Amino acid sequence: MPEVPKTHKFPFFLKNFSFFCLSLVLICKISLKYPLKKSQGKAVFKTLGFCLFVSCLCADTAPQTPPITAWFTGPLLCPSYSAVPAGSYNIEPYIFVNTIGGNYDSSWTRVSTQTLISAYYSILAQIGLTSYFNVSITPQFFYQSLGPSSSANIGDLPVEAYFIVLNEDLNGIRPGITIGLKASVPLGRYKNLSPGDASTQAVGSGSWKPAMSFVIGKQIHIKDIHFLTLRAYFNSQFQNRFNVDGFHAYGGGYETKGQITLGAQFTTIASFEYSFSRHGVFALDIQYQHNNKSSFKGNAGYTDPIFRKLLPPSNAPSSEQLSLAPALEYNFNANVGLIAGVWFTVAGRNAQAFITPTCALNIEY
Repeated sequence: MPEVPKTHKFPFFLKNFSFFCLSLVLICKISLKYPLKKSQGKAVFKTLGFCLFVSCLCADTAPQTPPITAWFTGPLLCPSYSAVPAGSYNIEPYIFVNTIGGNYDSSWTRVSTQTLISAYYSILAQIGLTSYFNVSITPQFFYQSLGPSSSANIGDLPVEAYFIVLNEDLNGIRPGITIGLKASVPLGRYKNLSPGDASTQAVGSGSWKPAMSFVIGKQIHIKDIHFLTLRAYFNSQFQNRFNVDGFHAYGGGYETKGQITLGAQFTTIASFEYSFSRHGVFALDIQYQHNNKSSFKGNAGYTDPIFRKLLPPSNAPSSEQLSLAPALEYNFNANVGLIAGVWFTVAGRNAQAFITPTCALNIEY
């Protein structure tokens, strides 16, 4: 939540006194060139004295009112383009209730499926090590339910390093720019799952998900307490490989053993926040995600341990997904705010269709 820098104004009295002195010099020069009668000279200097007296009475000696600052928590999806100050931290616990009720096929048509409900808890902890370098970790916890099956597990652990390459000028046109290096420690369960509970037990990816991100943003002071913040986010996750066994997050079956090559992923988010009151803010994220195809190499396994019918390889075609995340914020002050909204898909190809109510509490100190 950036603050507008303090400004120092030239005292009003000194401005008037300077104007008075310049006027006096000018009148003296004119009087030397065009001499005035005694009565006229007295009238001129009486007038100047009266003007100086009035300027002293009107002098603004009261302290200046501090400038209005914007109060934002940040939108639901798009990360920040500014740094947490050195020695400070930002804590933001999230709650997601994800409902997957269908899939988009290769022709962008939504096909309904059995509903998988997943309650997802995460805590973003961002620490300012210097004024231009931050780090963050995001522990994740899942509870998933599908029909009679349910499971609670720890998810993967995303970690990120942020480098501030350009600080925003709140009084000018210069935006803020941040570059991030990301990875995800594969702590979540993703392989050797139980045959009947594989869908609810799979909360991990098995991948370190190495990625690089770029964020650019700008805050605009429209009028009084009304501010607008614009952000754009670009994230490129690189292709990577990892081993799988048995039933796993990408398919599999009995005696499956091999290696998954997870295709590269590109994500971009455009977002804005608008403060319609001192405490209230409307936020919107528009996210597009593209995944390259993934492939499996090894023993695909069997559908059952008795008849040993061969499984097809756990390959996945390329996919695309478009989603929106409108939200409302209530900011108690410049450091604490609450945000709640709904994240949902509007289109896709070979991707999941979901709707996810979300809320988060943002605390920065």
